[in-house]
Amino acid sequence: TSVLPTGSDLTRPLSASTTDTNGDLIRNNQPYKAYVLTVGNTSGNYALSPASPSLTLTNSNAVAAATNVKASDVSNYGDGRDLSVSFTRAQSEGNISNYRVFVVKSKDAAKFDLAAAKAVGSSNYTTVNKSSSSNTTLTTGFSSTSRDTSGEYIRSGVAYTVFVLSVSSNASAIASKLSSGSTSITLST
Repeated sequence: TSVLPTGSDLTRPLSASTTDTNGDLIRNNQPYKAYVLTVGNTSGNYALSPASPSLTLTNSNAVAAATNVKASDVSNYGDGRDLSVSFTRAQSEGNISNYRVFVVKSKDAAKFDLAAAKAVGSSNYTTVNKSSSSNTTLTTGFSSTSRDTSGEYIRSGVAYTVFVLSVSSNASAIASKLSSGSTSITLST
């Protein structure tokens, strides 16, 4: 972004179409640092500023989160069929398209955030659709081929923490929201 000198301190707001140095649109949940390159008027000399402090943009306008995420061991197959997850629906679902349930190894749960949830492939989470019933609790089960967020089959003997993502139906204006993690559970046979 070019800025002409005015003889005083400069401020330059960026537009929604501004891209970073990789050519990607500037977006939420991505840390950035800014640099200013001073271009000489006639001599062709250049001077690069030090980096600004890191800044991560956040969208405070977000859908509501699911709450009371609970994981239960309900059977003895030794795979995903043993796991059942329940959660309380978001208080307002008007801008929510559906929910995604993530089974995360508990050793990785501390670093599982919204950005990590968005990066998980569709074969490694379970989609739960909104319900037209008045029941505030939604429940989902899993199959023998269900996978955790690292792509491995859900199995007994591994500690898991479950998260639920409320998926925004208009992500450019309203951010999706990740729930708090469930209590860790280890499936047993």
